[in-house]
Formats: sequence, structure tokens, C-alpha cells
Amino acid sequence: MEGMILWDYQFQGRNAILKWADDIRLGKRDRGRLDQKLDALEAMTFEFASHTNLVAGPLNNSRDKHIYKLRVNGSVAVRIMMCRGPLAGESACTFLVGATERDSKLHPSDAPAVASERRHLILGDHRVYRRSHERFS
Repeated sequence: MEGMILWDYQFQGRNAILKWADDIRLGKRDRGRLDQKLDALEAMTFEFASHTNLVAGPLNNSRDKHIYKLRVNGSVAVRIMMCRGPLAGESACTFLVGATERDSKLHPSDAPAVASERRHLILGDHRVYRRSHERFS
């Protein structure tokens, strides 16, 4: 089984996903758990990942049907909005927006919409808006 390449959304040269983890003060244990899940994701195909509890979607509350949610439960219910690719023909996924979930509600609530906007920016110029995934721990 061929694995996937993982990408992070970047804005103004900064990794937006790592910045989010820092901003919400994601703890060491949760960062480690997130890295474990991403290691597993990297080793599987997108089709396989979408049939597990790891990836949910496509989300109904996003503007397009290309936004998925990576689910990692720990002391914080981490939900990272992601998309497949998005460049044609690549075996990859891109992490677009970090979020948390409590009582079945995303925080921030506009995470799927922001993810959709960021996906379109990447389609416009992937060299500017994404970078190789960086580990959380």
C-alpha cells in the first residue's frame, strides 16, 4: 500500500497549523498523539484513511465537498480540516485549519469555510501556500 505525502498550509512563510497548535497551547501528550495519528495517516492511502475513524468527510458544512476532518481525541478533541491533494494526480493531503471540538461543535466554527478558502489559494499557487508537514512534537 502506497502512503501519502503530508503538507501544511502556510501563510506569510509561517506554518499556520503549527502556529494554531501553539496558539491554543496544545500540550506535549496531545502533540505526541497527533504525531502518531499523522504517522499512521502518512502510511495509508486516502481511500483507506477515509474508511477509518481517523478521517471524516467530506464535510457537509463546507462550501465545497473537498474538506475532510482529521479526528484525534486526547485531553483536547483536535480536529484538523484537511483536503486530499489538492493538486491533480498527487497522493497527498494538506492540513488547512486547526480546530477543536466540544459538544459536537467546532471551535472556531468557521473552520470548514476557512479551509475551503485556503484550499482554493493552494490551487492558485501551491508553492506560496503550502509546505512539507512539520511534526507537532
